Amino acid sequence: MSSLLRERGIETFLVSPDQSARAHLSSLNLALHLRQRLGADVIATMTTWDKTIMALQADLLGAHALGLRAVVCAAGNPPLRGDYPNVDGIWEVDSVGLAGLLCGLNQGRDSNGLSLATKTSFHIGARFNPGAPNAAAEIARTKAKLRAGAQFLITRPVYELDTFRQMARELAADDVPVLLALAPLRGFDEAEYLAHEVPGVTIPDATLRALERAGDGAAAVGLDLAADLAAQAAGLAQGVVLRYDGDLAAMDRLRRAL
Repeated sequence: MSSLLRERGIETFLVSPDQSARAHLSSLNLALHLRQRLGADVIATMTTWDKTIMALQADLLGAHALGLRAVVCAAGNPPLRGDYPNVDGIWEVDSVGLAGLLCGLNQGRDSNGLSLATKTSFHIGARFNPGAPNAAAEIARTKAKLRAGAQFLITRPVYELDTFRQMARELAADDVPVLLALAPLRGFDEAEYLAHEVPGVTIPDATLRALERAGDGAAAVGLDLAADLAAQAAGLAQGVVLRYDGDLAAMDRLRRAL
């Protein structure tokens, strides 16, 4: 499937781990596979809950030797929320600490400040959530990631642009590239769950009403809404990240809206 996306002009792939703490191919390994198989530019999401600092450094140095150059820092979800509730998380560093670790590797030193034989050249990314309930706390943590070494930002999936505009203004002085993540809603039930059960997700009432009225055609309406957001995002962000769920026609539609 990745080769079909490549044929459609998709040149950069962002690889993220499953949202639940379940057994799955690591995003780092999948990113390296895509790079070696397709020669594509890839961005790997690294989580910190499951690895010690030494293991993180070893994985990153190995990935760099194999050509990986872009990493998004994430803390990850606790195992308690997945299939292995009795597995302890490690959490030696969080996403801020991982950004700092990557920054150190780029300067030729490890987490203890000891010199390495080589310097890496990672582009360091971090996530932020425009819809966070406490906007001030989210901005403060995002700025901490930038101080630690993050060089670009990717939003959590957004379903309206007002909160993004507000947070973008707060971060404007940092002059950092921001990528807007879009994930088309597939139905009213999904949208209602996200709006009322998932903290930090803002979905306008008008969006919920449109999806409810659409009934069996809600997926098409969700795609239309995402395409409208993609068109409105022009000039607000330096790029857009599109979630791919297996629908090539939907991906083509969103790309045309950019």
